Amino acid sequence: MFRWFYSEYFTDALRNTLTIVLPVILFFFLGDKSRAIGIGVGALLISLTDLPGNRGNKFRTAWLSVIFFILSSVLITISLNNPLALGIVIVVLTFLFSMFAIFGFRMALIGLMSTVLGIFILGLRPANPIILITNILIGGIWYYIISLLQVWIWPYRSIHHAIYECLSGTASLLALRAKAYDELLKPKNFDAQNIVLHLKLNAKQELMRDLLIGDKQAMRKGNLKGNRLLAIGTDVIDLYEQVTAIHQDYELLQKELKEIDALKHVQYLVKTLSIALYKCSGRFLGKAGLSKTLILGDKFEADLNHLIQLTHSSSQSLPKKVATNIQSIAKLIRNIDSDIETNNKTEFKKVEYIDFLSKQSLSINDIKNQFSIHAPVFRFALRLSILSLIAMSINYWIPEQHYTYWFLLTIMIVNRPSFGLTRKRNSERLKGTVIGLVLSFMLIQLSLPIWLQLTLSVLSLLGFFAFNRIKYLFSVFCITVMVILCLNLYHGSPLLLIGDRLIFTLMGCGLSFAAAYIFPIWETPRIKMLISETIGANRDYLFSVLNFKNGNGNLHQTRLARKVSYLKFASFTEAIESLKKEPQSKKLDMSGLLNIQVLCYQINGHIAGIFASTDLADSNNSNSEVLATLDYCKKETLNLDITAIKKGFHNNNESSPLLSKLVFQLKQHFS
Repeated sequence: MFRWFYSEYFTDALRNTLTIVLPVILFFFLGDKSRAIGIGVGALLISLTDLPGNRGNKFRTAWLSVIFFILSSVLITISLNNPLALGIVIVVLTFLFSMFAIFGFRMALIGLMSTVLGIFILGLRPANPIILITNILIGGIWYYIISLLQVWIWPYRSIHHAIYECLSGTASLLALRAKAYDELLKPKNFDAQNIVLHLKLNAKQELMRDLLIGDKQAMRKGNLKGNRLLAIGTDVIDLYEQVTAIHQDYELLQKELKEIDALKHVQYLVKTLSIALYKCSGRFLGKAGLSKTLILGDKFEADLNHLIQLTHSSSQSLPKKVATNIQSIAKLIRNIDSDIETNNKTEFKKVEYIDFLSKQSLSINDIKNQFSIHAPVFRFALRLSILSLIAMSINYWIPEQHYTYWFLLTIMIVNRPSFGLTRKRNSERLKGTVIGLVLSFMLIQLSLPIWLQLTLSVLSLLGFFAFNRIKYLFSVFCITVMVILCLNLYHGSPLLLIGDRLIFTLMGCGLSFAAAYIFPIWETPRIKMLISETIGANRDYLFSVLNFKNGNGNLHQTRLARKVSYLKFASFTEAIESLKKEPQSKKLDMSGLLNIQVLCYQINGHIAGIFASTDLADSNNSNSEVLATLDYCKKETLNLDITAIKKGFHNNNESSPLLSKLVFQLKQHFS
């Protein structure tokens, strides 16, 4: 928790809160309430487009956000007095801004917040729209002046935080892996926990790569800081591979280690590695004040040597591989610790590392292809624009109230492309709103002094920003408390405020949930394709590893194949999580799908073990049979009956030979 206050989540939240609150306080003190509100709204909304990034990312986001904020506010303002024109503008802007998602998440967020700005102007219905727009833009420009100034002074701040997140996340995975040596281990639950951490770490590593490799300044020739950060980042990714390269047959692992009385010993060493990596991440933040001797000292070396001696008494290869794996992890942790302390790194080849960037430029044809009813982004944009039309029509017939715009605002915020994500977002929005309204009502009833209510509002705004990227439910709770307390001080009528907030949130969430069936993006039809792609990526990863081991490949291509295998597995797992919330899931063999998920994760771990191993026997010709099996599975998975997966997975049944053959081949090779 202490380190969290030094993290980018909290420091960004603190910066955002101060940037918004200070001008609001200033203009309220000067008696200009309209300017205070306009600048506050502009700074608040544009701050939500400001994702972690390097100088280039931040600068592009800043000017694009300002441009589209101007466009949205001007078009909405000139249409305010014409209901038909206003409806057309809202629907068209919603569609076009939603299509920004084809350019990536950063542009999708700019489009969303540009739409939300239009809704705020619609809700505020200013007497002098030009003044409001001017104040909103002043607030937006003011915010980005502060944000760009910060990234100019500390250009590697987001990269540092991304690397720290990877280090601490890998330490958490090591702590979990230590449980593999517990005799009370439940393998099924253990696999599920590993997969959850794998997804989180994969996302963090992708962010780290994009921030670092996409930073032209950091990647510039001769930049020692960039070299140092790249060296650490490369070791962090290699470290993750070593952590996953532990044998997946936990029952066999425990049995063989118990035979040589090494089970508890190994568990202790892995826990020690986890603690060392946590300390290393603290040293990277520059807040832990740890000496080098605390990372991995002489006692660890003595214990590791004792384990190696124990493994020599075993006739099995697995205990020796575990000991080698621990040695490799320890070496990488020491390398990372050394990289943290020094700037003396060799030059790197920029061209090679650019290959790892996820973002790719889109051609005109790629963009044209997105304007199709079969394209997920187009279907979502169409759904959202239809929802905005329905909401505008309902708002037109509702008696004049101050806060009807909350209805449309809720729709824009809770809707997501997939059914499962929309359902999850709806649930979190409702729960957070209700809890926030209850607390707000209680605080209002206490008749607290105005200064205390304002202080609580500021703290709630801080909580909103601090948890917006990591815990949406708590973020909704915080913003609800802030909105109700502030509007109560400004307008009064707390019961009306709370009632409107609840009613319009319920209406927005209800309509959004119902509309998820309009042009839905179901995971069920593409789940077999995702399984096939995941198996294929593992096959390519194994092929690259074998080539590298035999001297026919190179490390660069092997690492690229590793990255692709991680990304494909992440896409498959995210689809599984979304699939669980879909109505069709009741007709599917979810148990079988989850078994496939675990199996794919274990295959990846086995391949990582071969890559990390120094034993050439691990890359012998028997792997050609495994490659053929993976090729077969990749092809035949497309014909798999996903309503009967369980039957084929557990039994060598001729009606579903695919998975039984895969399991058999893998056990033959890796046991």
